[in-house]
Amino acid sequence: MEETLTLKLYSPLTAELETQADYDAYYDEPDMVQLYGGDLVYYQDAILEGIAREQLPDDAGRGLMAYFSGPDSVNQKVVSLKPTVEIVHGKLYGVAECEVKEFLTKAEMSALKDYCSGQYSDGWGEGFEQCPRATGDGELYVHFWQSEGFFLKTKQELERSLQKNRGESR
Repeated sequence: MEETLTLKLYSPLTAELETQADYDAYYDEPDMVQLYGGDLVYYQDAILEGIAREQLPDDAGRGLMAYFSGPDSVNQKVVSLKPTVEIVHGKLYGVAECEVKEFLTKAEMSALKDYCSGQYSDGWGEGFEQCPRATGDGELYVHFWQSEGFFLKTKQELERSLQKNRGESR
């Protein structure tokens, strides 16, 4: 087996928590609480269980890379892409965990990020956010992609961004 490197691409997570699952009035809406990265740390296990349940048998080896149709060089270098979550500085982030055979060029990294963004917005992530995750507090709807403020960053890019933001808030 060829040796691989792990490349992680971090993205913000948001969710809604449906705290009133039973409502009987026709026009009554359930109570939805908006949650962000820091709030979601508490729900990490439920989210990870949901990700595990969403894995298709075809995905087992390559994960989301099984559906990649971009540049051949990216497809050859990236062995697998699997969604997960990870806590960084007290916030839960979405993570595209990639096993790569070799470092990607800037253009290849851009293509990989574009593909991942598309999977989060219209592919895997769209299906994932429509399935509630049962928690002791209610039903959790998790979003790996958002229309505003979305990004995909390597660990170094994320750390630089967080460090810059901490410096600006002083």
